Order: sequence, then C-alpha cells, then structure tokens
Amino acid sequence: MRQKHTTIIGLLGISALTLALIGILFFAWMRIRNNEQLVQTLQEKVATEEHQSTEFTTLTKTIKATESQNEQLAAYVITPEDVVPFLTTLEQVGVRANTAVTLTSASVEPKKDTVPAHLAVTLNAIGSFENVYRTLRTFEALPYEHSISSVTFVFDDTQTKKNTATGQTNISMDPVWKLTLSFTITSVQF
Repeated sequence: MRQKHTTIIGLLGISALTLALIGILFFAWMRIRNNEQLVQTLQEKVATEEHQSTEFTTLTKTIKATESQNEQLAAYVITPEDVVPFLTTLEQVGVRANTAVTLTSASVEPKKDTVPAHLAVTLNAIGSFENVYRTLRTFEALPYEHSISSVTFVFDDTQTKKNTATGQTNISMDPVWKLTLSFTITSVQF
C-alpha cells in the first residue's frame, strides 16, 4: 500500500510538474508572441521614421539648392527701387541697336482684383528697318514675365521728307522706320 501511495504521489507530482511546465511554456509562448507583435510595431515605426527622415533630408537639400536660384531669380523681379534704372536700361537698348528709343509713358499699376501688379511701358524706336527690328526682338526677349499689348511698325516717310526738305542730297540714306511698342511687365514686386 505504501508503494501505491508513493506511486500515486509520484504520479501526482510528475503531473503537477508537467502542468507547471506546460503553464510556464504557455506563459513563455504568450510573452514571445507579444514581443513579436511589439517588435513588428517597433519595426513599422522605425521604417516610418526612416522614411520621414529621408524625406526631410531631401527637402532640406532641395531648399539649400534652390536658395541660390531664388537669389538669382530676384534679379528678374522689378522692385519700386528698380523702376527708373529699368527704364533707363530700356532706352539704352536702342543705343546698342543703333536706334533712338524714346520712352513715351510708364506707369506702375498696383494689383486690382484678378489683375496682378504690373509696370506698363510705351516707347518709340526710330532707325533703319534692320536696327528697329533688332530692337523689337530685344524687347520681346526681355528676361521678365511680360506681355506685349501693342506693336506698330511703320515706314516713317516724314523723316525722309524732312531730310530732303533740308536740302540733304545723301541718296544712300537709310529709310527711317518707327516702332511704337506697348507692353506690361508682371514680374514686379510692388
């Protein structure tokens, strides 16, 4: 009987140890599973932060790269201080093209509703056909955002008559052409 008792106690002990071991293994498995989920969540957060860090680095590099371009771009925007030097430069374009450029009108218009602020300019250029045409092409190629609203390109026979009326007999005199040009520049900061 004693042996039966010992065997039963042994079996109960082994059963208790087995159940305890199963409980410990189950507990360990649950912890590992929770840790795997935690690791997965942390990996996702790390990946998100790495992506954001990469985007931030890219944006920072882009900003640094465009800073110099923004400074260069400022050279193509007319400010209130630049209006008079700009108009003087327009007249000097004629000197370089061997035409007489005269500024007829210039006005600074502030922004109104949907119309942006702009500088409106009207000028005349007088000279030979080739030189006046070169002057027109130069104004068309201005490095500013602009819109040409009116171009009149005519043979100015009044100049020729004046020359013949004064008694000049220079037959090789170039015919005189007149350009009247109106345009607006919208790359302004007023």
